[in-house]
Amino acid sequence: MKFLALMLSLFLTLPLIADSKVKKSFDAEFKVIKNQEGEIVAIKAKNFYPKLNIKLLIEDIENKVNSFKSLFAQKAMNDRESFYEEHVFIAPIDYDISHEAKYVKDSLDLLADHDFVHFFRNLKNDDLLKEFQNRVLDEIKKYDPATLTRMDDPRFFLKADGLTKVLNWGLNQASKRFSSVPVLNFVSQIMDQVIAQIMIRRNYYQYMLMHYLDQYHASDIGLSDQEKAMALSSIYVSNLGLMDIKEILKAKDSWDNYGVLKLNGERKIAKNLINLIQAGSIAGVELKHLKEINFSFSDFDNNGNTEVYHLRVKSHKYSKKPALAFDYAEPNKIKVQRQLLMLAKVGLSFVTIPNFLKGQVISFIDSFYMVQAQREGALHAYLNINSI
Repeated sequence: MKFLALMLSLFLTLPLIADSKVKKSFDAEFKVIKNQEGEIVAIKAKNFYPKLNIKLLIEDIENKVNSFKSLFAQKAMNDRESFYEEHVFIAPIDYDISHEAKYVKDSLDLLADHDFVHFFRNLKNDDLLKEFQNRVLDEIKKYDPATLTRMDDPRFFLKADGLTKVLNWGLNQASKRFSSVPVLNFVSQIMDQVIAQIMIRRNYYQYMLMHYLDQYHASDIGLSDQEKAMALSSIYVSNLGLMDIKEILKAKDSWDNYGVLKLNGERKIAKNLINLIQAGSIAGVELKHLKEINFSFSDFDNNGNTEVYHLRVKSHKYSKKPALAFDYAEPNKIKVQRQLLMLAKVGLSFVTIPNFLKGQVISFIDSFYMVQAQREGALHAYLNINSI
């Protein structure tokens, strides 16, 4: 009888412990904003802001370039080829992507084989970059990108175009100031990266929030069912622009249901992909499904190794394979790949290549990680809650 009472006590207590852990994790990442009536009208990311310092950003890029140069100092060309396949492309290079892949490799080879000390030194204290940084910081004060949802205003995110205007100003000034093509390319890339990272960071936290909205009851995270539904709607309209005004009005008219239907659509697509993988219907994909994590990720067995794969994003723009998000056996695998791809974009500034082709190569590089990194906020939340 005592044993039965003990087991019943454990059974009743465990869900409460789990709920408490989820709420604690939620509160560590997000701040809810209430109006005077006590209604939740917005959710913000608590840990959103990294310190914006372009000089430190350039120093970080310089340090990564120097580390890469040291790594490659003694590598023969055959060794480099193997390294690229294993760590940059994480697979043998398909014929269909060999053209873009060649420029990625050329860019990395160029970084490995040339000295850029004076190049970076001259840009660290550039007046235009300082002015650009100040304008970005001023714009952030006007519009808080840490705001992830505005449940009371479907058009809120349409007002957040100030950063794009600052970027356009910076790119225009750079084209007038720098006559050197490599310098102009690099400065433009830095400006674009600064703005992109702010918006990517917001999307990352939105996907982190979506894990909670997808996997837990509203009461588990301190919301009402209506607040949860409106939070989802707000997230889904946040990346719509003026050209999507009809869709925004459609969302406004069904604000309590719009986001829920969108999320259900994502779940359906994810489930279809899992079924295709299990049926062996995707060429080159031999994975065994283990566990669904949320609307965007699942654990799979890959030849005895447990890995997390995206359910909504492919490996790159030419691939039909789901993108690898996390390897439990090699936790830094994806991080290393993305650092190398970012370095390839730096190297591309110095490669002589027509602009239209450079755009294609940049698009190819971005397709490996830009969307993937944003959606991995949902994976981050899962790993945090489960202490992985």
